Amino acid sequence: MRSLSLYSLPGTGNATQNTIAYGFVRVLPAFNIKFELSQKAILRFAASESDAPPNLGDIKANGNVSAATTNYAATLPPSTPGGSPTLVGETLFQNMFSNNGTGQKLRPVMIRSEDVSLEWYPKNGTMLYADGFLKQIKDQDLFSASTAVQPTALLENGTTPVTLNLPWTYLQNKTSGVGATIEGFEIGARTFFDMLPGVLKGFGVNGSLTFVESQNPGAEAQDVLDGNAPTGGTWHQDYKLPYYNMSKFSTNVELMYSMGPVNFRVAYNWHSKQLLSTNANPLSFAATGGNPYTVNTSTSASGSYQAYPMVPLWSDAAGYMDVGFDYKFSSHFSIKLSATNVLNTLSKTMQEPMPGVFTPFDTYMTDRRYTMTAMAHF
Repeated sequence: MRSLSLYSLPGTGNATQNTIAYGFVRVLPAFNIKFELSQKAILRFAASESDAPPNLGDIKANGNVSAATTNYAATLPPSTPGGSPTLVGETLFQNMFSNNGTGQKLRPVMIRSEDVSLEWYPKNGTMLYADGFLKQIKDQDLFSASTAVQPTALLENGTTPVTLNLPWTYLQNKTSGVGATIEGFEIGARTFFDMLPGVLKGFGVNGSLTFVESQNPGAEAQDVLDGNAPTGGTWHQDYKLPYYNMSKFSTNVELMYSMGPVNFRVAYNWHSKQLLSTNANPLSFAATGGNPYTVNTSTSASGSYQAYPMVPLWSDAAGYMDVGFDYKFSSHFSIKLSATNVLNTLSKTMQEPMPGVFTPFDTYMTDRRYTMTAMAHF
């Protein structure tokens, strides 16, 4: 059996210091205008540009190199009658990995936003609004993986230098040359039932509905039917992925009560599924070496399921209810009680090994939480 180890030949210059200068200048204009159509209606327009600098970990000098291997084991039958079976195993090389964040000159993410909204105030305590928005995002900091066969210096049996042509997989974040778009609208309303008699006039409702349509063609993901490694240096783009952490539909409904020293609310929030990542640990390519693996769990009907690397990871649709109560004893002392996730909703995630095919991945329980706060003013 050959024993090979990675090394750098002394004096060859394989290890060199890498120094870069990093900086950027961006002009971020903003424009807002309001038209008072009447005493009860307001029309607003807004346009702006903003930026988000890259993560420090993606531009500082760091990284690691490792070898991906697979362990194989087999049981051989006894060589003689009545003998014991023999367990044999071998570790086989797959490819080299370079998980590299060394001095990448990532550009800041640029976001251009345009909004238009119409607000209507028919009476005191009542508001209705509709808002349309559009965002263009460029220079995203996105995970990228590529492969190349290149000469690699090795030591055979710890002593003899050899050079082999080995497959290398490079994992790093890069500035995407493909932009993303986010567009949608939100409608909402709030009112108090002040036409009711006595203490009932303190009741009110607040609600909103949001629709978002987004496209993020620069995000890379693996279709398991295309194999466990990039082909031609890039991942297949079979997926039509939205922007991260954005649900197509979300809604909020809130029952309120406000009268004198008492404030009370019950809020219910729901969202449809949303894309979390295409390289989330432990579904990341670096964590699994590009190979599917079996997850054992008590939440699956079969007790286990297959997990795949670098496939889209989604948060499933879910709804959460929160309750809050405030009481002001005087201008100097008040208390606040709150309860979150009253329905004890489970947060579930799904993987998408093929476009349009979703399988369970994990389930999280955040539990109900109760908080009491006392505030004193002197």
